[in-house]
Amino acid sequence: MSNNKIRVRRDFPKLLALIKVSAYLHQYQGPRIIVDEGEYVIATFADYHIAYTLANKVLRPTLLGLPKGVLKVYDVCKGLSGSRSEITAKTITENCEYSQSTVRHYLNQLIRARLLLRDESQREYRYSVIEEKKAALSSIARLEERFGEKEFRNWLKSMLQNGIKSEELVSYDEIKGNIYTPLPECKLH
Repeated sequence: MSNNKIRVRRDFPKLLALIKVSAYLHQYQGPRIIVDEGEYVIATFADYHIAYTLANKVLRPTLLGLPKGVLKVYDVCKGLSGSRSEITAKTITENCEYSQSTVRHYLNQLIRARLLLRDESQREYRYSVIEEKKAALSSIARLEERFGEKEFRNWLKSMLQNGIKSEELVSYDEIKGNIYTPLPECKLH
């Protein structure tokens, strides 16, 4: 089994735990259902977003399937792209502590992961950044694709068969609604 698959199996329960904590902390703001006389809090897309925001730095290598060193080179590429500098193996090496051969190796991994494009028309290859998959992973729109209204209805139907009271049904809009105040951007040291 690859290291990445092991890491995903280890880290996914941590993400779920953060989602549960967010749902618990917002239990009076979010939807709840009653099943067999027990009341349950339902996690929302907002809970996922909060958990993802908190865990992003730690889970990033797992979610993208790349080692930290490769992601560090990618971050240097994004920085160079943002400052409109040329992105070459040489400029990347000048901006990080890796050797040029290591940088080239990491650049090849980033190309295979579809995070960079390589222009081979010049002697020294030029690279350009493709928008990171993070946006797709964390976006509510992407989450709605995976757990849309149809999937929600199927889940709710199975809950009805398992004892949920019909007067306690929750709507899909409540699940996908952004009902919490978003987290402020902060940098951890």
